[in-house]
Amino acid sequence: MYLSTIKTHFKKIPDFIWLSVVFFVTHLPSLTLLPVFADEAIYIRWAQLIQDDLGRYAFFSMSDGKPPLFMWTLSLALHLSPDPLWAGRFLSLLIGAITMFVIYVLTLDLTAKKQTARIAGVAVIILPFWFFYSRMALMDGLLTLLLTSAFFFVVKISKSQHTKYYIRYTFLFALTFGLAL
Repeated sequence: MYLSTIKTHFKKIPDFIWLSVVFFVTHLPSLTLLPVFADEAIYIRWAQLIQDDLGRYAFFSMSDGKPPLFMWTLSLALHLSPDPLWAGRFLSLLIGAITMFVIYVLTLDLTAKKQTARIAGVAVIILPFWFFYSRMALMDGLLTLLLTSAFFFVVKISKSQHTKYYIRYTFLFALTFGLAL
């Protein structure tokens, strides 16, 4: 009887809370254990330069063909910790958690089945591609988040029947796709 009461209370907790807890429990430990990847060091250095002189280095990453959005957010994240590598990887971890949420909602919207959305969320947690990019301070995670969000808004546009929602989702699509570029 007591076990069924506990089960009932746990079922009231939204899926995304459970998925987020599992995501952070599996991804957060030993965040800086992997050696520093060359691109990580470059992006962190560019973010530090942006902190030092915004006017001069705000678009410095574009000299290498890289969009500056990740470096801008990384320059803000560097205030989270005295260890720049940990701060950069933690930012990527947050981006990965948001990506997991977007994929969960997208799957739920496409299939209308919570079980399928849960499987998609778990896949984001355990698949090596997602695990790797969520633990490295690379711009690929942010790009994936923005493109996945753009795709989500395309799906919402195709399903919208009212002009108000159509315009709203079109704007959000343009915003996320533009930020991805």
